[in-house]
Amino acid sequence: MYKPIDIDTLETNPSFRWWLTRVNFLNKDECAELRDYIDKNAKVTKGPYDRPEYSKYKPGMDLWKFYKNNPIVETKLEFENICTLNTTDIEEQKYLDKIWTLIKISNSTVYKYNISGIYKNKFMGHRYDNTQWYTPHADFHPIHPHTTIKLTLLIFLNNEGKDYQGGEFKFFDNTHIKAIEGRALIFPSFAGHEVKPVISGNRYSFITWAVGDTFV
Repeated sequence: MYKPIDIDTLETNPSFRWWLTRVNFLNKDECAELRDYIDKNAKVTKGPYDRPEYSKYKPGMDLWKFYKNNPIVETKLEFENICTLNTTDIEEQKYLDKIWTLIKISNSTVYKYNISGIYKNKFMGHRYDNTQWYTPHADFHPIHPHTTIKLTLLIFLNNEGKDYQGGEFKFFDNTHIKAIEGRALIFPSFAGHEVKPVISGNRYSFITWAVGDTFV
């Protein structure tokens, strides 16, 4: 039998924000270094996720075979209709140290989640070329181990409207966060977001996630 509760006794978080941003988190030389690394190492990535059936995916499985053999993915077009971009892993310690400091400060002052580290102890470099995009999605989803993801950290590596056209980053409520070289953006990983198709030029960014035991 349900028993009434006193909502005024529950712990609240009046400091919560859907997103935080900090300009000039990386300087021009750091951004240039990362863009160069991405250009030398990134490869095209395509594919879907974020459907309940994908909870069947287990570490070590071949993702392409999993998607291809899964009955809810009926065509290659559907497989490729989620995103197209160029990605590479980056594990340089100086950047891991710097972004972890920012994540910890943001979490302790605003989000107050139980986090223990960075997803797979690395971050990803992204380059969106002409016509490339990422459909609306959330980073917290049922493919293992993404239910451990708590906070998303995105850093823009070049300037929207100057170095490229299109490619706007937008949240679920249509809030547009303009990409400025070196600008950091942090938000809860369950917040829906997307990257609109790039019209011209190349859009660069890097991204990582703070992880911990799943929300309870």
